[in-house]
Amino acid sequence: MENTIYENFRIIVNHQRNKQREYLEKFGLYYGQPRVLKMILDHQNITQSELVEKLNVSKESVSTSLKRLSQNNLVIKTKDETDKRIIRLSLSDKGRQVTVDSFKGIQQLNEQLFSSLDEKQRSFLNDIFNQMVQLIEGGNL
Repeated sequence: MENTIYENFRIIVNHQRNKQREYLEKFGLYYGQPRVLKMILDHQNITQSELVEKLNVSKESVSTSLKRLSQNNLVIKTKDETDKRIIRLSLSDKGRQVTVDSFKGIQQLNEQLFSSLDEKQRSFLNDIFNQMVQLIEGGNL
């Protein structure tokens, strides 16, 4: 008997998440940390509260990630020059390299997942995903 669409979606998501976790272990990263690194790369000197807002995650989650990333010398925390209560975040050279390299690998994993689809199938699937994203972002789900 064939899987339902829900089962297939769960299998695909779980498979991809597990593949990404395995890959990220090579960099000493946890699953959610590349997003944090990429956001800091794209927004140098961002504050922790700005990071929480942009990532739409809890303060605790970001705080835990930043602590680990800082201990691994990937993220640099610097006090704001005008307001010493504010901590600015940037990436070390190592952090920049890990961010770039980890995202390249994740992109390759994603490409592999869709490699059996032709352009028409990819476009059709993307249209469906866009509908689902609109439903989620519209608060209708």
